[in-house]
Amino acid sequence: MEDKLAELRRRLDEKTTEIEAFIASEQGLGDIRAMSPADYEQLQRDVEELLEQWEEAAPEEGYGTPEDSQLDKLISERFEIEQKILVVSGEQTEGDDLDGSELEDKETFPES
Repeated sequence: MEDKLAELRRRLDEKTTEIEAFIASEQGLGDIRAMSPADYEQLQRDVEELLEQWEEAAPEEGYGTPEDSQLDKLISERFEIEQKILVVSGEQTEGDDLDGSELEDKETFPES
């Protein structure tokens, strides 16, 4: 279970970085690896605020549909990983937001 949790946390970090890179690109800020620490910290705050706003609106508007923008798709994928972490760590039961079948169906790792 610890390996599964570690893998999910790694995937969450990667997805968050992908969202940060997307936002930086959209705002013309350039490569996040070349940003000053102050600029990157501001970007992280902006992304965190965006994620909170999205999570508040998601239950009302739905999320993760093919018609969503690229950003909505990325945030939806991150949200799903976050939900899996809560289930695996026991902080949330499977029936709270995802039922067990959804968790297992969506928990496929990319093939090499």
